[in-house]
Amino acid sequence: MTWTLDPAHSAVTFSTKHMMITTVRGNMKIRDFDLSFDPGDLTIRGETRPVVLDAEFGGIVPNMQGGERAAFSAHTKINRDDFGLTWNVALEQGGLLVSKDIKVEIDLAAVSSETEAAAEVKAATELEAVSA
Repeated sequence: MTWTLDPAHSAVTFSTKHMMITTVRGNMKIRDFDLSFDPGDLTIRGETRPVVLDAEFGGIVPNMQGGERAAFSAHTKINRDDFGLTWNVALEQGGLLVSKDIKVEIDLAAVSSETEAAAEVKAATELEAVSA
């Protein structure tokens, strides 16, 4: 079945500490969506490193258009130096302007088309009839 990203209900966000006390958040646009994955690899600014994601499959439910909706979430923490993001400034009181630790959170919603969902139901029904 082909799944299409639902950008209104999907997000990739990140956060880090600024001046060691304030949390600063940002987000990334999801340009392409392909649900196959290479376990753990993350590319940022052309630098690819393995990462471990703590992931959760939210499940699949029928959507209002006759297809199905699936949800996934994952999070990890990376060291930005590992990806060549090394700019920083030392603070007078000690510490750095921007933390090296970056928290990454991914929430994805994907939808299947009504046509494909109907075809899968029909195929499953026919298989059950043949098996009976």
